[in-house]
Amino acid sequence: MDDSSADPTMAQVAPGLRPPADGAGDQYDVVAQACAMAIADATAYLRNAEIIATAVVGAAMERLVTGADAGGAQAAIAAAQESVLAAARTLETVAQVATRTLLDFPARSTDAATTPAPPT
Repeated sequence: MDDSSADPTMAQVAPGLRPPADGAGDQYDVVAQACAMAIADATAYLRNAEIIATAVVGAAMERLVTGADAGGAQAAIAAAQESVLAAARTLETVAQVATRTLLDFPARSTDAATTPAPPT
């Protein structure tokens, strides 16, 4: 029986990829969970940066409308926008590293015969 057919997610995401034998699948699951947590943290960071930026832009717009400290308000808006862009770049980097980590996991292979044995 093909192990990937038991898990429709694996079959859809990585057709032909078989779970590693000899307990390496447990190691892969731990690494996958760590990668998922890193992506979730980076997503929360982006969401929080967006919330703070929205508040900063709102306060800065009030200053612009009332004519108080226009230069400071514009600088605050620019800084808020940059913080959101930085958070988005962070999420992109974390996602790329997580993807590469999972794809390069040494015990994961489409051909079990070429998979190196995990260190003991």
